[in-house]
Amino acid sequence: MSAISIEVVRATSDQAKELCYRIRYDVFVRETGYIQKEIESGLEIDDYDRLDTTVHFLAYFNGQPAGSARLLLPNRSVSEREGGCYGLPMENLYDIRHYASTDLKIAEISRSCVKERFKSTKTIFCLWRSLIEYAGERGVTDLITNVNPETDSLSDTYLIYKHAKSNSLFDPDITVHPRKTGGKTSDYRFPLAKKPVGDSGEEFDIEELPQTLKLFTRVGLLFTGEPIYCSGIDMCALPMNWKLKDICKSPFGKFFQKKDAAEKAA
Repeated sequence: MSAISIEVVRATSDQAKELCYRIRYDVFVRETGYIQKEIESGLEIDDYDRLDTTVHFLAYFNGQPAGSARLLLPNRSVSEREGGCYGLPMENLYDIRHYASTDLKIAEISRSCVKERFKSTKTIFCLWRSLIEYAGERGVTDLITNVNPETDSLSDTYLIYKHAKSNSLFDPDITVHPRKTGGKTSDYRFPLAKKPVGDSGEEFDIEELPQTLKLFTRVGLLFTGEPIYCSGIDMCALPMNWKLKDICKSPFGKFFQKKDAAEKAA
């Protein structure tokens, strides 16, 4: 059996960044269909990718480009231009002023993805470990993110929200608020698998979290607010927070501690 090699590098060259954007396109457009927008270049990219406060991470599995993630540090120019506190994309959907009243130092993790054929490997954890180390070395205490609940139905996403509430998966110290309300009410592309509650046939619950959210909670992320519908990509999102000092308490804590990432972040 040949040895398995997973290498994560910071994508600093234009060529390496383009690989990240191409992986994102392959995952979000071609493989999952979460983004329904054909792009001639085959690159999934936005304005935040070009900022000098955005750091891209690229994972290779046995030498093949396999996954990508990005870390967005606060950007003063963006915050002054758009009127937010941090200049992070999450502020387009959520009011996160709560963080400004704390001594927490935040950054945003987004566009985490691994190609389908590498999802059964540890590629995503290697990506996150490198990102956590980098963030911790720069004084970041908490990573914020909008997580895809794998449905475009806001009503179904609220079932996930209620399920998380009842299973103590919310951060008791942090609350963020949606900047808008309302969402999709018909023609769902990704309805949530759910089960009826009681005999009325009108109430539903879920047996477990969708795979993406299950993965995030297993590594220690906690929910911080209500879901929101993102009309731009026709998907829903849920806000989450990742306390880097508590990573060692998660089921995957030992993996993230291999390079002392949690200690650097504390």
